[in-house]
Amino acid sequence: LKLPRRIVADLADVIYKKTFGHALYVIELLNSLMNESVIVYSPRKLGFSWNQDQINFIQTSDNVAELIASNLKSLPRESQDVLKILSCFGIQTDAPLLGVLEFFQSGMMSTMKEFDDKGILHRSGEKWMFAHDLIQQAAYEGMSLAEQRSLHLRVGQYLGKIATRRKADSCFLSSACDQVNFAGVDFIKEKGQKQKFANWNLSVGQEMRYKSNFSAALHYYEKGISFLGPECWSKDLQLCSMLHKCAVTAAFALGQAENAIRYTDILTEHLPFLETLEFQVIVLRSMWLLERVDEGVSRGVEVLRRLNVNIPSPATHEMSKVAMANADKIACRYSVSEVVDLCDRFQDESETARNIVKYIAFFSALFWESGSPLFTLLVCEVVKHSLQHGVCHESAAPFARYAMLKIVHDGDYAAGKKWADVSRAVMKKCQKKGGENINDYHALANLFCCVSIWFLPLSDLAPEMLRCSEQALKAGCIDESIFLLYEGWSCSLYGGEKLSIISQSSMQRFQRIAKLSQHAAKWAVCDYILLRELTGQLEDYFLSMEGSIHSLDDLQAEAESNETHMLSFRINVTNLLCSYWKRDYIAAEEHFHNALSRSYVKFDPRPFIANVFFGGLVLFQLYRKLGSIDRLSKGIQMLDHMEKWAKNSPAIFRNKWLLLQAEHAISTSGGGIDAEKLYLASIKAAQDHNIIHEVALAYELLGKHYKAQGSSDNSNICLKMAAAYYTQWGATAVVERIISEYNLDIASVADVRLSVGNSKHPRQWG
Repeated sequence: LKLPRRIVADLADVIYKKTFGHALYVIELLNSLMNESVIVYSPRKLGFSWNQDQINFIQTSDNVAELIASNLKSLPRESQDVLKILSCFGIQTDAPLLGVLEFFQSGMMSTMKEFDDKGILHRSGEKWMFAHDLIQQAAYEGMSLAEQRSLHLRVGQYLGKIATRRKADSCFLSSACDQVNFAGVDFIKEKGQKQKFANWNLSVGQEMRYKSNFSAALHYYEKGISFLGPECWSKDLQLCSMLHKCAVTAAFALGQAENAIRYTDILTEHLPFLETLEFQVIVLRSMWLLERVDEGVSRGVEVLRRLNVNIPSPATHEMSKVAMANADKIACRYSVSEVVDLCDRFQDESETARNIVKYIAFFSALFWESGSPLFTLLVCEVVKHSLQHGVCHESAAPFARYAMLKIVHDGDYAAGKKWADVSRAVMKKCQKKGGENINDYHALANLFCCVSIWFLPLSDLAPEMLRCSEQALKAGCIDESIFLLYEGWSCSLYGGEKLSIISQSSMQRFQRIAKLSQHAAKWAVCDYILLRELTGQLEDYFLSMEGSIHSLDDLQAEAESNETHMLSFRINVTNLLCSYWKRDYIAAEEHFHNALSRSYVKFDPRPFIANVFFGGLVLFQLYRKLGSIDRLSKGIQMLDHMEKWAKNSPAIFRNKWLLLQAEHAISTSGGGIDAEKLYLASIKAAQDHNIIHEVALAYELLGKHYKAQGSSDNSNICLKMAAAYYTQWGATAVVERIISEYNLDIASVADVRLSVGNSKHPRQWG
């Protein structure tokens, strides 16, 4: 390079270490560095220049590494011993760990400088690293298998002694575990040592779990179990049960459902049944994730029987009525404050009592998906158990479900509000005693989706649910966070949020859901298909689904096969809505009847409300076109439902009830001025609460009514207003159909659209 020695000294030092001083390799490396422009000629400086930091991190080539490795045996015996120890830790070792090992192998730290000078090792921050993995491999494989295992064991024992002697050195326990684990169970003969090493692995596993590193935690738990062997249950019951319990939770956190079930089965075999109750819940969740529903139900019923909770098989809806009546007899005796006072009973109760509530509560939630009468029976059972034996944090979610049952089963909205208040009060009381809990998010999800939906507009619920989803995620409640996420966006969609906002990153949002939970994706995809129908998007959301699900029909077939009837209901409602917006009323009617054919549909209020509303519209329109007294009769039933709901929550349901009344009026008496007043009243009610998509719908139906009466001017005005509001909503595909179907002038529609867009509040129109 024709430069002074002082300038090239650092460069020369690195080149020497990386080539072992071999002339051929020196030339080869320098040529490589110049070809890659690491060393470059600078015309301005009239000489060569380089970035020393970049030079320091160049890799040792394979041929140089082989040369260095072949010369390791020529090193002094003490230096070889140090290299063997270092090779036991892999390609790199922490500097503080080497400082501790100085007392295990004298001369450890002083030898590091020698290895650095010879290019065998190099230091990067607080880590010493082999210059190449071939060097580490040569040092390690230079020992026999017996020598390797013996050295691993001696190093592990030494580090373990250091780590357990002083709290300040406890950080070395994981390294100690790694070493004794490499030595292997069969190499260690003393039972006392095996028990000690199992304890070490348990401690390190707990540390990894605290850091949310569940993969590492499960590794250490399983290693700990392997040290104890099959006879461990008779030797050290406490240690063995602790390792297995921790393995269950870590495996489930990693989505390893089969392993979670396997470890729970081992616990059930060796421990008193009540002690395993907490883990039986994990087994149920695992079986649902594996879609082994029938097996999960059978196991759950057997667990309940062992808890002296006798569930009739098969359960019927008549039994549900009896269960509700029996629960009501007990529940009606308590005020909100009296129920909250029962929380204090659990201070003196065992953990088993809480686990019984937890198990029955969770089992009831699983039966919700299948639409089984057992859902009602189990909710009533856990409510009675809580009121009779004491209320705990786990009682909050069942109280929320009981509130929903009071509304949809008995039509008692006041009682529904009361038990929703009970659920919230129990959460608040328990949070003061023990902080937030995963059960809070179970309860909140039930309150949002099954109770609040009857009293609050979806547009108000949606942001609350999405905020709660974020909080659940931060708390580590992944399942609850995902559920609240897709249900929150669903409320935004059904509640009239601008579709342009919902569409933003919709594919990425769905992919996130699918990545975290394929089970959740099967529920969420229904709303994304409806979004695609309204906006004309082309995204194929099924590409993110695993298996053979490529359409709603495939998903429907799977749901029916697995008896996930509530999912099947949601798919039917989605198909109803998609068919309605396509103007295929015959298909919409078929999906309406399929959705309404089972009695459990009320347990999923949001799609149930949509099915009643749009089903009623379809029935009245088809009655006018095709006749059939059955259609009219069924439409009147839907109108009656909406009337009851409107009396309870006019802000949510009044505009829908008025619109169904208008459709009924023109179906039975031709409508006239009364129907017109009802349409206009529906428009005003929707405008007053800023439900723009239902303002659009009412304008469209009024426009169709005017058209049928031959009033083309009024019809065109209303249809243009409908197109304007659908545009404001973001339903591009619906707007295109209206313009095409009614042959509207695009320019005049754009003018109306601009006027509607500039208005401060949609109630200014109409």
